[in-house]
Amino acid sequence: MTDELLELQRCAHPDATEDTTSVLRAAGIPYRLSTTAASFDITSIGSGQSGEVVIAVRKENYKAARNALENASLKDELPDDHFLHEATPEELVQIVGDADEWSPFDVAHASRLLRERGIDLEEVEEKRVARIEALRTGKPAPASLIRAGWFFTVVGGFIGMGIAWSLCTMKEKTPYGTYFSYDGESREIGRRMQRVSVVLTILWAVAWLTRGN
Repeated sequence: MTDELLELQRCAHPDATEDTTSVLRAAGIPYRLSTTAASFDITSIGSGQSGEVVIAVRKENYKAARNALENASLKDELPDDHFLHEATPEELVQIVGDADEWSPFDVAHASRLLRERGIDLEEVEEKRVARIEALRTGKPAPASLIRAGWFFTVVGGFIGMGIAWSLCTMKEKTPYGTYFSYDGESREIGRRMQRVSVVLTILWAVAWLTRGN
């Protein structure tokens, strides 16, 4: 699998890994396993000592994989003490609208509860569209990060350059596409930091080289 991969699910137990991958195999969806453990041992995947198993699929298969897992989740009853029983309609809509942030089990049963309550699912689609637009716009960079960036830019050094570079170029990979992490205004601040950092670095270098003259 050489195409772009997206993380589909993480499993901390071998049974959960097998349940998930069996659904993918039945749906004919290829996947790749990796682990969060420092060293990889295929024989210990899912054990408490090997960290979590990360199941990833190709970007173009992500939606189909999620649908397969959500459909399979409906075969399992929602436990009586599950938080979804007490969820408000607004909370259920948010879960379905932000489906990639929730487990397939939660999304599947949230959708079922919405249908059973007769709630208009158009709101779910509006929520999804709003989320994609927010991802495209990016988020404002934290004020503390910008202050730190300007501080290290002024005093010189590579830390300021690194912060400026991250403001300009950092991206997030999501099921909807890859987008800049920070909004346009924050990226412009990063570009200004880069210009100032380059100028100050040159001035500091010249001053150091000529200090004995």
